[in-house]
Amino acid sequence: VTPANPTITAGNTQQFTATGTYSDSSTQNLTSQVTWNSSNTTRATINTNGLATGLTAGTTTISATLSAVSGNTLLTVQPAAPTVAITSPANNATVGTNFTINATATDADGTVTNVYFYDGTTLLGNDTSSPYSYAWNGAPLGAHALKVVARDNSGLWATSSVVNVTVTALNVVSYIETFDSYTDGTLLTAVGGGSAWGPAGIQYEVVGGGGVNGSAGLSTDISGSSIFNWKAQPFQWS
Repeated sequence: VTPANPTITAGNTQQFTATGTYSDSSTQNLTSQVTWNSSNTTRATINTNGLATGLTAGTTTISATLSAVSGNTLLTVQPAAPTVAITSPANNATVGTNFTINATATDADGTVTNVYFYDGTTLLGNDTSSPYSYAWNGAPLGAHALKVVARDNSGLWATSSVVNVTVTALNVVSYIETFDSYTDGTLLTAVGGGSAWGPAGIQYEVVGGGGVNGSAGLSTDISGSSIFNWKAQPFQWS
């Protein structure tokens, strides 16, 4: 049985070949004719074509039998390192100073115990449970090379591909609103430049002051409070 004493990692495969040697020193490939067996199927399995699949770390004896003749070899299965990748932001993305790095991490024969988030060689933080993420608030402006590193229960490590991002200050959108100006005490049933939130047909009284976050100081003669709104954007009036 060849190859002799190979080593694979969990989740990977190894093709074995059974070769018969006859009394006249001739040989024949018997891979498809023999009966294949793994002595420890928790470590690795093998199919009828001699293809073994590693499952968990350890060793198993792979044997091939034809009639009363058999051959064997030892297969060693090593633990598999985890796999890890950044799912967002995308490579070459432009982000604001507050954004979240999201990552996936899996392990074929164990568990992921920690995922570390880096900006270049600087550790930003870590996450120990899926879904893995790190919220970066106040990121410095400019270019950053993000990566994540995963560790599994066997002590093996894996590093993701680098994701490059550019941190920039987000643009503030300004609106030019049109509205009517009224003196204090004016009674209104319709207001130009916006819409009043309240029962239809009610008079609204201008009570003065400036609007904050899009809300102006209007009151009704019934409820005593209502809201006048311009696109919910900050504004000033006089």
